[in-house]
Amino acid sequence: MRLVVSIFCAFATVLPVLSHEPADTVANDSVKPRAWLAAIENLGVTGLIVGYNNSVLSSSPFSKITFKSMKRNATEFKWWWDEDYMYTNTIEHPYHGAIYYLTARENGQGIGTSALFSLGGSLVWELFGESELPSYNDMVTTPIGGVTIGEPLHRISSAIVDDWACGLERVGREVLAFVVNPMCGLNRLLRGDSWRVRGGRRPQHLMTTSLAAGYRYLVVREQPNVASAYLHWNTTYGDIMGAEGNGLFDYFDLGFTAAVGSHQTMLNYTRVTSQLWCSESIRQEDKTAARGDRQKYIEHNWGFYNHFYHVYAEPDYATGDYRKFRNCVGYSEVGAVGPGVAYRKVTPRLRWEQQFYLNGILMGATPMKLVDRVHPKVGYSWGSGYGAKVYSRLQAGRWLRLSLDAGYSQLFTWIGYACRDATDLKKVRKADIQGEAGNALTLVAEPSLELWPCRRVGVEMRGRYVWHKFNYLYHQHTTLDYADILAGLVVKL
Repeated sequence: MRLVVSIFCAFATVLPVLSHEPADTVANDSVKPRAWLAAIENLGVTGLIVGYNNSVLSSSPFSKITFKSMKRNATEFKWWWDEDYMYTNTIEHPYHGAIYYLTARENGQGIGTSALFSLGGSLVWELFGESELPSYNDMVTTPIGGVTIGEPLHRISSAIVDDWACGLERVGREVLAFVVNPMCGLNRLLRGDSWRVRGGRRPQHLMTTSLAAGYRYLVVREQPNVASAYLHWNTTYGDIMGAEGNGLFDYFDLGFTAAVGSHQTMLNYTRVTSQLWCSESIRQEDKTAARGDRQKYIEHNWGFYNHFYHVYAEPDYATGDYRKFRNCVGYSEVGAVGPGVAYRKVTPRLRWEQQFYLNGILMGATPMKLVDRVHPKVGYSWGSGYGAKVYSRLQAGRWLRLSLDAGYSQLFTWIGYACRDATDLKKVRKADIQGEAGNALTLVAEPSLELWPCRRVGVEMRGRYVWHKFNYLYHQHTTLDYADILAGLVVKL
């Protein structure tokens, strides 16, 4: 409980100070702040999910809410590290927190106030939305992930809608904004903004978005290989050098990949790099360039950045001993914050960009190789630690783009299974356990190649390799690795 109180105090003290942002980051600058409507929508989201769980997931123990369970959760302060699947805890809960965040953001509230709505909604859910005990990990991943994912979704949807547009273009923009940010679409419907045509100047932002689709091939050690289709969305908002601004979320890079078919979970990859603050960029012009030549320069700056990262590879249910690895072939970081530097060199034919980040990781998840026969859903360990990321980008003209992203981290489990084998798990109080005792090293490498024969349509090949080394305290150390290969068409939206 002290952890929850500390998080709440940190949000309440720091974020309201940082909540000021330009009016044009709201989907429509005529939106009036309505905290009361945000609160109603926040509670309504909880009510809808509770209703869904009671009607569709009625056989699940957590959905059987009673006055007794609510009273116990609100008064007895019995918190635990829950047993939900890794995908549930590291993707579904952060998105859940993003919806809470957006209930306030789309009703005219600032970043700090909206973050408090996400925290409050998460607390209400933990106490009254489930019959099981409140969860420590959910009270970290839901609000922090909610802000990290929610603000980019808000700004993307704000850039999509256009009150000048009419006809099919208007319909398409409103539908796409609703898909990206349901709370934006809902509140525009409630206000009548979805069909109202307005005058005035539409804010312009530095934003590029691409959508790719194609073939994905997954290779997991000791498991059958899996082939499926994929969709990949990527949006870069602002400029790493601070051209859009040097404040909260004035720059972010968001990408996610959805698998289609072969019993795969919907999202198997999500990455968000968001600016918290950056320095004024230093630009050095090349004075030796010939007259009439295109501009040549070097640019660099530094700042502080937040990272959300999730990669997940699930073996096919239909073949192989998937239970051995189910929900434990993946890696996640939530609340990774630290300094970063960016370097860019531009010549008439080449554009090279380098980014380097050092992070403290508040909470992350890594696979757990111990075969857990007592708690079969828990195939991963929670931990905190440190990491580093390097992003390299090279563009030749307008037709060739190469990139290589790499990351390294080490996560330490605070309270782990103190047992030699799976049979000893019966002696452990599961509420006090975060996973396997020890620490885990993770290395990620993501190369990609894009060819653009046309201005808006191209082809891409992208790979992803993840390698884990588990330094267990009570039994033999081991490793695990897996790889994704993707190839498809990419379109600039």
